[in-house]
Amino acid sequence: MPLATVVRQEFVGEERIVQHDTTNLKGQLRQIKENLIWAQAHDADVPQVRPWKRLAQMERSNDSQFILLSFIILKRQLFELLGQKVIWRLVRKMPPLRAIRTRFMTVFVVSDSSEEAALALLNWKASLIYTPSSFRSWNSTTSSNPCEWHGITCNKAGSVTEINLPNEGFHGELTDFNFSSFPNLVRLNLTRNQLSGMIPDGIGNLSTLLHLDLEHNLLTGEIPLALANLNSLTHLSLSRNKIGGSIPLEIGNLKKLVKLDVSNNELNGPVPSTIGNCTSLNTLSLSSNKLESSIPQELGTLPYLVVLQLENNLFSGNIPRQLCQSGSLVEVTAGYNHLEGPISESLKNCTMLEVVQLERNQLDGNITHEFGYNRNLRDVDLSYNKLYGELSSSWGESRKLMSLQIQGNEISGKIPPEFGKLVQLGVLDLSSNRLVGEIPKELSGLFDLSSLRLNDNQISGQVPSEFGRLLRLEYLDLSANNLSGTIPDQLGNCSMLRKLLLSEII
Repeated sequence: MPLATVVRQEFVGEERIVQHDTTNLKGQLRQIKENLIWAQAHDADVPQVRPWKRLAQMERSNDSQFILLSFIILKRQLFELLGQKVIWRLVRKMPPLRAIRTRFMTVFVVSDSSEEAALALLNWKASLIYTPSSFRSWNSTTSSNPCEWHGITCNKAGSVTEINLPNEGFHGELTDFNFSSFPNLVRLNLTRNQLSGMIPDGIGNLSTLLHLDLEHNLLTGEIPLALANLNSLTHLSLSRNKIGGSIPLEIGNLKKLVKLDVSNNELNGPVPSTIGNCTSLNTLSLSSNKLESSIPQELGTLPYLVVLQLENNLFSGNIPRQLCQSGSLVEVTAGYNHLEGPISESLKNCTMLEVVQLERNQLDGNITHEFGYNRNLRDVDLSYNKLYGELSSSWGESRKLMSLQIQGNEISGKIPPEFGKLVQLGVLDLSSNRLVGEIPKELSGLFDLSSLRLNDNQISGQVPSEFGRLLRLEYLDLSANNLSGTIPDQLGNCSMLRKLLLSEII
């Protein structure tokens, strides 16, 4: 049978879609497949193309609209793959596409890329276990143009550029998502749904992608190496899934990456040193995994790094000495690890820092010298380490400080009265140390203070009556000290106080 019969039968099948039911249409599909196989075996000019996957999808489907779109895409692929010269040499009188007159004419006037995108979206929708009512617009009967569908954005040429479907509640996988049908996609946002299964390697075909957001789903497997092909990617968020394995070395290929968030997964192993190649990184979040070994020194070479989140892992060793070499760091969180040694000199002199959370490690060193004067600090948590020394009066210059937690260390000396200058302070916890002396009356000027914990020290003297001015105070724990005297009546003015612990006052 000549190729003319193959291609001609495909066109005839398309013209008769209105008159054939789904069963007959599937029969024609099988015949097309058989004819194509015959043509490939008997005509040397016919390339060995095998569109079996698309044919199989059409044979499984019961949606005539989906089958119609499949016919159109298959026909166009045959033109492209077999070559125009071969087609016209064998088929002289083929009817042109625009001569077809059916009630599906709107399908034929959209661009080639839109047709293929529509087919890919319908195919993926059919594979989902549950789709919300917002997906009803994904219907070629209502509109064959995907640019008019919910969550889909196109450019002026009619090509899909964005798929934004956050918080939709659909259930399913990405296995049947044909990424190659979206050559101009710049944003794919499927956050906060019920996506399960692995991230397919086909995602590496989205060569123009800038934003990939798959966070807060049920994805498993490993980070696919194919992501390293997305050279234009600037934002990658895979957080709050169940992704395991290690961070691939190839992550360093993403040199335009500005944000990388793989937190709250099951990643393990070390962080590859190649991450230092991601020189555009602004935010790096690796928290709440099972990452281990030392924090790579290469992080100190990232010139634009502003946010670094490493907490709740298994990191060990020292904090890199040049972590804030660029001076751009604003937030560093590395609590709940196994870090040891002194707090980095670089971190101490990082004047842009606002948030430092290093709690529940094994950090040591003299806190008097380890942490210097910084005007921008807002939140500091150095609790439950092995820090010693005395609290410096320079803390009083951190006027933006809202939370200071240094409990559970070996700090000695007195509480500096300069702490009374921290007028925005809401939480102050110096408990479980070796502090001595009296409670500074200057603390009564911290009118935003809601929680004050000085328990389990060796503080002496009386409870300042001036504490009655702390009208926002909710939690006050002065227990397990060497305090004496009576409980001041003025504490009765603290109308928001919910918990008061003053045990062992002599």
